[in-house]
Amino acid sequence: MLSSYLQQSLEDLQTLIDLTLQDLEDIKHAKHEAIFARNIQKQERVKSFENCKALFDQGMLELIESNPGKPLNELLDPEGNACLKDMRAHLERLKELNADYARVVFAVSDFYSTLMQQLVPHESVGYYNQRTVSSSFLQVQA
Repeated sequence: MLSSYLQQSLEDLQTLIDLTLQDLEDIKHAKHEAIFARNIQKQERVKSFENCKALFDQGMLELIESNPGKPLNELLDPEGNACLKDMRAHLERLKELNADYARVVFAVSDFYSTLMQQLVPHESVGYYNQRTVSSSFLQVQA
């Protein structure tokens, strides 16, 4: 039973990794609609992973309580230990990809924000004063 929870968790993580790789490619080509469309799939996979992990944790607690003092690697069969090792590797890979994705999203957001500030004059409130940003592209007169 625990192995099935681990297998499903691995499938969920692999799907999240694949979707994040697609997101990284699509953001480079400005395919934002495709990214937004995948958000539902990603949310479903995250919920599935969280559910399987909670069930696995509950099963492990029961196993630990019925076998006190026994190390974790002895409680699981070799397949379970391998799946647990793979899950750690998948989580690490997903963490790296999400960090890369966050950097790209921040860069794109900063680019568009800067572009909008240059196109449309506006007032920006800083910590100490207000300043008006002049635009070289657009002048607004009221």
